[in-house]
Amino acid sequence: MDLTFVANYDSRAVTKLAGLGYDLDALFLLCQELLNLQSDLKLDNGDLRDLVFRMKNRYNYMNGDPVDLKLRCEDASPSRITFQPNGFKTIFYFTRCEGQNDVPYKEASFFCELCGPSGRLYKKEIKSHVAYAHKNG
Repeated sequence: MDLTFVANYDSRAVTKLAGLGYDLDALFLLCQELLNLQSDLKLDNGDLRDLVFRMKNRYNYMNGDPVDLKLRCEDASPSRITFQPNGFKTIFYFTRCEGQNDVPYKEASFFCELCGPSGRLYKKEIKSHVAYAHKNG
C-alpha cells in the first residue's frame, strides 16, 4: 500500500500531497486521533465518513461558506460503488476513474479495486465484471 493507493489512484492528488510534504507517515499521524475516536465510539466506516462529512460542513459554516444541511454524504461524493452478489461473501468495490469526478454519476467510468485502475467499467457493466472476473468470489 502506497500513497497512490491512499490517493485513490489519482495522480493529481498524489502530486499535490507530495508537493505539500505529505507521505504515508504524515497522513497516518493526521488520521491517528480520528481512527482512535472511531475505535472508542465503535463507529463503522460509514459512520466515520458521515462524522467527517458533518465536521467539514461545520467547518465550512464557521468560515462563512454556504452549507446545505439537507445534503447527505452519499449525495456529495458518489465516487465509490459497492457490490455484493447473492451467494458471495466478498464485497467488491469500484472507484471512479481518474478525471471522472465532473462526469454525471450514471455516465462515469469506474475501476474494480481488486483489478486496479487499468480497466474502465460503466456502472451497468459492474455485475457482469464480477461474474466473469471474480466468479470464485
